[in-house]
Amino acid sequence: MASVEDYEEPTANRGHDPPSRARGSGSNGGGRGG
Repeated sequence: MASVEDYEEPTANRGHDPPSRARGSGSNGGGRGG
């Protein structure tokens, strides 16, 4: 999903909700980044 790219760049700029990014980042970002 495009969300993966959001983790790298500021989702706030794209128009996505800042809290939404932090939530997915911990779950998806952690596994993908690691």
